[in-house]
Amino acid sequence: MKLNFFDTPGFDDFIGEMIAPMHVSDTGLIMVNAQNGIEVGTENAFSYADKLKNCVIFAVNKLDQEKADFDAITESLKSQFGSAATVFQYPLNPGASFDTIIDLLSLKAIKFDGNNVTEMDIPESEKDNAENLRNEMIESVAESDEDLMNIYFEEGDLNEEQLKNGIKNALINRQLFPIFCINAKNNVGTSTLLDFINNAVPAPIEIPLAIKEGSVKVNCDPKEKTSIFVFKMQSDPKLGDMTYFKVKSGVLKAGADMINEKRGSNERFSQLFVINGKKRTEVEELQAGDIGATVKLKSTHI
Repeated sequence: MKLNFFDTPGFDDFIGEMIAPMHVSDTGLIMVNAQNGIEVGTENAFSYADKLKNCVIFAVNKLDQEKADFDAITESLKSQFGSAATVFQYPLNPGASFDTIIDLLSLKAIKFDGNNVTEMDIPESEKDNAENLRNEMIESVAESDEDLMNIYFEEGDLNEEQLKNGIKNALINRQLFPIFCINAKNNVGTSTLLDFINNAVPAPIEIPLAIKEGSVKVNCDPKEKTSIFVFKMQSDPKLGDMTYFKVKSGVLKAGADMINEKRGSNERFSQLFVINGKKRTEVEELQAGDIGATVKLKSTHI
């Protein structure tokens, strides 16, 4: 599976740099400072994600700080964004020594030491709290689907496949905003968060009606007619104007001609690039869901 990430600025002065890629993202990972809690940037990010109907995940970061208060932040998230904000992990030892999380999906304690990750049984003192929070999590997932709710009432739990599908559907329908805990600086919790994104977050093709302009509806499927959405332009001193886009449907091949629907003009995509930071890798084609870039388009502007 291929994952595309946009690392956007957190400062409000650069909010445009956050909004542009949100138009081509399916899920917003909103970072919340464990010391400062919900800030204006948090509210802005959620507001635009809500407007664009993007899935949302919260990650409470910097839990190694002395004033970090995970419980207070989760209550604030629920108060601000509704009961769909649901704890999926919580820190065992927040503060300067923070290195262990309680994962409610696996019901395990996970300790992080550099690149070493150790899964352990939950301490006896935390079992009741973990069970209660897991039940809340499962209830939140089950509430998004009548069939799952019936299964939950009858059996008191959901199996792994039911939980996975339930989470995915609840994310798509914006009935669930999972809350994770991390300390990105020391790589605590980041691998479990990435695992969740890889396994549970819906792929573009799983999200209905990826394009809707007027009466035209196109799914994000490589078998559909090729269409792209340009979301950013940037001047490169060596290559000139670089155009960033998402392939919304079909397959875009290097050298292909496409029509700019707004201007009615023809554009040739002589080169295609995949971008990773400052690194550009030239490729022969991009498929539906891919993020790419090209240069020297004549009449496509933002």
